[in-house]
Amino acid sequence: MGKTSVTGGLPPRFGVQNEQSESGRRRILWFGSVRIPLGEIEKIQAEEIRERPTAGLLLGACVFMTVAMMFAFGVFELGWRQRFLIGFLFLAGLGCAGLWETTKIKSERYFEVHIRSRTGKTWTFASANPSEVEALLGTLAAEGVKA
Repeated sequence: MGKTSVTGGLPPRFGVQNEQSESGRRRILWFGSVRIPLGEIEKIQAEEIRERPTAGLLLGACVFMTVAMMFAFGVFELGWRQRFLIGFLFLAGLGCAGLWETTKIKSERYFEVHIRSRTGKTWTFASANPSEVEALLGTLAAEGVKA
């Protein structure tokens, strides 16, 4: 396959624009399909979220270790043939590998901006790019919206 490249930057994910309404012209904030009049914004809260997604690996490790223990129980207590110990070793190895992988997972970091209107409705703008969130907050500050 040939090399492909994208020329230019990515399109903006948010912006402020004028909108004509029955009460006259007003400024609105848009991101995605959300349209929020700037005059309706009551509170803005930005936060950084860090998490380590380990639940799936831990669940898999527990399942492998449980089945491995069942094999060991079958061999030692129920009189199964000793060749089933190979299954025990294989499954226990997979369980240990899953546990080891959970220690190697780094945290994921992303940012959320929660915007609440005077009516109590809340919207969330999320991005993994901190400069994008700073640009949104700067744009709102330039428009006179207080956080």
